[in-house]
Amino acid sequence: MNNNISEEFRPISPWGYIGYQILFSIPIIGLIFILIYSFGDSNKNINLKNFAKSYLYIIIIAAIFALISIILSWITFHTLTYN
Repeated sequence: MNNNISEEFRPISPWGYIGYQILFSIPIIGLIFILIYSFGDSNKNINLKNFAKSYLYIIIIAAIFALISIILSWITFHTLTYN
């Protein structure tokens, strides 16, 4: 690895990505770390910041799809039950 790269642009190793995915998948603690790495000023590595933001976007999209699916299931259930 080239040590002349500044900390801001230093790439994350493949094992680092695996470790961060495991950390981010922990229910409450992972969300806290995602928010800290995405928007906190303590994180100087732009690669980690972008990875955390992409993970947050995936969580938001999955939550939207789950909410739509729950609403559609509820509507379908009540339409079939009361008609």
